[in-house]
Amino acid sequence: MSTKAKAKKHTPNAVAAAPEQNWLATLGQIKSDKFSIDQIIQLADTLLKAGKQDLTDIAYQTWIASSTSPMKFVAAFNYGVMLANWNRTDDAIRYYNLAVQINPSFGHPRINLGLAFERQNKQEEAVAQWQLIEADPVIKAAAPIEIRTTALNHIGRLREIQRNFVAAEVALTESLSINPNQKDALHHWFHLRQKQCDWPVLKEFAEVTKNRIVTSMSPLACLAHDDDLGFQMFIGERIVREKFTFNHQPMAERKSYGHQKIRIGYLSGDLCTHAIGLIMPELFELHDRSRYEVYLYDYGREDGTGLRARYKQNIENFVSIAAMTDVQAAAKIRMDEIDILIDLHGLSLGIRAEILAYRPAPIQMTYLGYIGTTMLPYVDYVITDEYSFTEPMEQYYSEKPLKLKHCCLPTDRKKHVDPTPTREEAGLPSDKFIFATFNNAYKLNEKMFGTWLNIMKRVPNSVLWIVDDNPWATANIRRFTQQNGVDPARLIFTPRVMPPAYLGRMPLADVFLDNHPYNAGSTASDILWMGVPMVTLSGNTFVSRMAGSMLHYAGLDELIAHNHTDYENLAVALSADPERLARIKAQMLNQRNPGGSFDMSHFTKEMERNYEEAYTKIATFEIPHHELVMI
Repeated sequence: MSTKAKAKKHTPNAVAAAPEQNWLATLGQIKSDKFSIDQIIQLADTLLKAGKQDLTDIAYQTWIASSTSPMKFVAAFNYGVMLANWNRTDDAIRYYNLAVQINPSFGHPRINLGLAFERQNKQEEAVAQWQLIEADPVIKAAAPIEIRTTALNHIGRLREIQRNFVAAEVALTESLSINPNQKDALHHWFHLRQKQCDWPVLKEFAEVTKNRIVTSMSPLACLAHDDDLGFQMFIGERIVREKFTFNHQPMAERKSYGHQKIRIGYLSGDLCTHAIGLIMPELFELHDRSRYEVYLYDYGREDGTGLRARYKQNIENFVSIAAMTDVQAAAKIRMDEIDILIDLHGLSLGIRAEILAYRPAPIQMTYLGYIGTTMLPYVDYVITDEYSFTEPMEQYYSEKPLKLKHCCLPTDRKKHVDPTPTREEAGLPSDKFIFATFNNAYKLNEKMFGTWLNIMKRVPNSVLWIVDDNPWATANIRRFTQQNGVDPARLIFTPRVMPPAYLGRMPLADVFLDNHPYNAGSTASDILWMGVPMVTLSGNTFVSRMAGSMLHYAGLDELIAHNHTDYENLAVALSADPERLARIKAQMLNQRNPGGSFDMSHFTKEMERNYEEAYTKIATFEIPHHELVMI
């Protein structure tokens, strides 16, 4: 930050390179209060560019201690920013506080104070600083609109991290009322309403129109909002254009390295207790090591679980890139001469798209992390299957489909399953027909939930077993149920538990009701593994056909509906046919046998055949050839 004050005659442009006596003379002038605010900022910039961080420290500290300038608060703030960049958080906080002590109406340091407190895990102190910008009339009157909305957006962001969704929504609503042209704030606002099951999620307020909300939607929210391929493509293209468009020269040439074995690299931040991490380990372990070298490029969290340890112990090339920059990670992948790089994030939270943008591998694919088109121009293939990915979908995907001849979701046959408790032990009635749904709250919607309530009305002796995701979603679902003529007491909410206990409880359900348009993925795989009959609705999009794919390849197309009415009728019919349910359960459990849909040896070989097919076509892609870049 600088001012328009006129600079004095002394100019310190060459101080960093000057002899010691010149620096001492400059320091003497600073102590004598002969430097303006503009000059001290210019001097600090010069010193920094020369790599003189120690002298920058001395210059700022001396000027702030000696100057009588009314603009001292600007220097204190600027110096605080530098200190924060040097990870000297306590020192930064001291100078931010000095800035607001000198000029109490100055809002900028309040933003940075909050961020500094957040880095120290003092979350409430952080929120208090941001709240002051709106709560204090003096600060609010002096603060630019951008500072006010930034403060509110930080409150919304941190409250969302804390899972205080209603407080997060209130903050973002206030921010958007000040400035409705904030796409990031809008997409978080919308997704917060999805997480709270606050239906209808699309709600106009102030100058925020439904069109503005829809066109600002995030990719993940989009998948749950509408079963529309064109809409998913539009959202993907917008996100890539605004956030993930890079102008990097490829690190890898578009040709084979000629290795004796094909080198396969998987890129992920979710190799832990996560939907992706839970289903992938056996695929990695079963790759034929006589023909393939397997690399895992990991930037996930250390959750201390046996699953995490299994990844590290069983994969010979487990490479941590968490501390690397994107260009460093890409250079590492290029140095390892990976032939095929498979990203397990897509457009979901946590993607490190710039790694892919450097094109460190000749062939790059997307798989599972985001069940839609990424629209990333540096991703060549999407791994899918013949049921999930219909021919009309191709025009809405930037990637070429790599179609497996079985469901594209792997499983882990080594997963631990706790003993199944009694219904009473799990808090379930022993004399009721139990429908179940275990989807995340943000995936639910009023049309599908209304269909479930219709099913319950037609099956009076039934209850719905559902995840207690968060208190606001639970309250809103109860209210929606009451408004639609069903006693909310028939909803049995259950807390989340660890995967072994979760799997062990599944057989207590009579029928699992899958969601639409965002089907259950790894959850559906677990449901089939545990032998629970599942009803699904296959729609127009990849994400709306995942569960149908599992049933189809298990020979259970009878459980797939294609509209809400047929879905409702199917669920009701199953509830009245215990013999049919018993047959379906047995057929599901048989899928664990060799040759069944859970045969991971067969799955891995099929995956490898597709990798080899892509590998042999490496020269057919029309990717511009640039000079090879190595970092």
